[in-house]
Amino acid sequence: MENPFAPPQADLAAPAPDAAAPRMPWEDRAAFPTLGARVIATLQWLVRRPAELGPALAAPTDVVPPIGFFALLALPLTLATAFLGILFPIQPFWQAWMGLPTPPQPEGFARTLGMVIALFGAPFGLALGMLIMGLLIHAGLWATGATRSKVGLVATFRTLLYGSAAGTLAAFPLALCQFLPGVAGQIGQMAYLVFTSLVLTTWYGLLCARAHRTDTWRGVLGAWLPFLAFLLCCGACLGSLFAFGGDAFREALSKGLQGGM
Repeated sequence: MENPFAPPQADLAAPAPDAAAPRMPWEDRAAFPTLGARVIATLQWLVRRPAELGPALAAPTDVVPPIGFFALLALPLTLATAFLGILFPIQPFWQAWMGLPTPPQPEGFARTLGMVIALFGAPFGLALGMLIMGLLIHAGLWATGATRSKVGLVATFRTLLYGSAAGTLAAFPLALCQFLPGVAGQIGQMAYLVFTSLVLTTWYGLLCARAHRTDTWRGVLGAWLPFLAFLLCCGACLGSLFAFGGDAFREALSKGLQGGM
């Protein structure tokens, strides 16, 4: 007869509760021993198996591995785009369509200084951008009721870091198309803007829905809410400037682009 007052005994033969929890390939060195294998397998999971990634994105509580994955893929591509933008400046398509003058191109010391600032400022800018974007998307998910599973803010950050790394890689060819001459470059800018705003935001929402174990529409809408709020604020500000400033605002903007002359 068992002693009812004996303390509970753990079954040493039983596996740990999280032993069978799925892991992202980037974090599974046993199954994917080489760096290249981990990167390729993680990208394949993100693209081909988004519906199955929820437990792998939400189960761990560590954001260091996805930060490493993001830095490995996104940082070099972001630096390359920034350097190209400094060496071969492009005029935004909206300035060309409004007939505004082309801003002066930096030369000599100004160009060198810009490259140095980009080299040291890109990591800080990416880190700050991911922090702000993660907080805003999580707030959007909370507003749509997508955080009821209580997996936490870490799951949102893990999802955003993995998704942004793959998204930066996918958008890089379009980023290069921005530097094409003439109308082709303007079309490249538009394609890059549409892909990074519409396609990637929707994809982040899909991944967040899987990580937070909620409805797809809640995740997608939660990811879109910060972007829609930003567009609403920018549209209201620009509309007010054009409505009350008119030609004066256009002239001031044109002078500013020419260096204040």
